[in-house]
Amino acid sequence: MEYPKINSLWKRAEDHNFIEGDYSCPEFASINKWRVQEKIDGTNVRVHIYRYRKPENKTEAALINAFEPKENIYLASKMFNSECSIEIHGRTNKAQLNQKLIDFIWNKHFETKLDLFPINGEVYSTVLFGEGFGAGIQSGGIYRNDISFILFDVYMGGRWSTREEVKHLANLLELETPHDFGMMTQDEIISFIKSKPRGMYGANTITTPKNIFIAAAGTGIIVKPSPNYILEGIVARSEPLVRFNNNQASPVMWKLKVKDFKGD
Repeated sequence: MEYPKINSLWKRAEDHNFIEGDYSCPEFASINKWRVQEKIDGTNVRVHIYRYRKPENKTEAALINAFEPKENIYLASKMFNSECSIEIHGRTNKAQLNQKLIDFIWNKHFETKLDLFPINGEVYSTVLFGEGFGAGIQSGGIYRNDISFILFDVYMGGRWSTREEVKHLANLLELETPHDFGMMTQDEIISFIKSKPRGMYGANTITTPKNIFIAAAGTGIIVKPSPNYILEGIVARSEPLVRFNNNQASPVMWKLKVKDFKGD
């Protein structure tokens, strides 16, 4: 399951500039206020967590044990105790993966927290959607000097999670989520982006006077610098959650980037 494409607010002309007022999706015109989060500049990652019913006989166990773990530039997968398998993909099945990013995700040991991913029937799938970011990934060095994974959406139980559900699950999995700017109207969002605001990643953590990355003594916690970069952009989502009338019933959402208004 790939993450739905996030359209810009408006359509673009042949010169790639916006046609302001001409919505890229008609649904955008009918929503007054949007939930706004920081858009992190990184690489799209999806983590598929499959839970299986425990095998009842040797034949079923043999079928499950035939699972072949894979590690290559397109896919990383592991099987855990015949009850769970996890796959790590990029945005598409052909997107290449950064090995340090893969290692970071494996080290989160989601297989030890299976109670968070309920099973229903033979097999149950949860998909964690996030951004791999940090030094060496896009412009990720502005956020931190190592590599990390930030969770921005979840598909679980045959539906998309709410913002509160995503944040709750992220806390339980010890993952970060993008900064939440709260509810805004479309006009407020446009004015906000045109003001070229500072990004907020790291704003709610302890900082050092020299704004350097250090490991807090005895805690293993990475102390991040206070924000000192221009926001890349935002993602605006409908709230309460409204879904497109498509195969995935994906959430109604759009994006805007600061560079979209470079002439303003």
